[in-house]
Amino acid sequence: MIDARAYTQVSHIIGLMSNSLKKKIPQDFVDMIERNKDKEFKIQEKNIKDMKLLTDTEKLLSVIYTDYIASEEEKRIIKQKERLIKLKEEQEKRKKNNTEIFKEKNIEADNKELYMIPKVKEKWYHRLLKRIKVALGLK
Repeated sequence: MIDARAYTQVSHIIGLMSNSLKKKIPQDFVDMIERNKDKEFKIQEKNIKDMKLLTDTEKLLSVIYTDYIASEEEKRIIKQKERLIKLKEEQEKRKKNNTEIFKEKNIEADNKELYMIPKVKEKWYHRLLKRIKVALGLK
């Protein structure tokens, strides 16, 4: 869930944009931002550089930039960087998961199982037959 204050910050920043940039953002997206913003949250800073942006605000601004404002070349570069970041994250997950698998395994228990001779349960009539043979001296 996105913080309502983030929508307020994004609305404020859009209000400071030039008309040429504002026109690139679809009206329904702007309306969604206006509907979801915190009406009671007031922005004190007059300059964007002085604002302390929320994490959600940064995410929303990056979506606006990549989807609506960036040129095709910039979009292509951004998508390549996103793919690289995703690949690195997947590699880190694989590396982490592989080490966790080995940490979780109890090596001693595995070794005991290797050296244990499985007990073969004979059927009762086989045991009885062996006893009879031993008793008769046939074995």
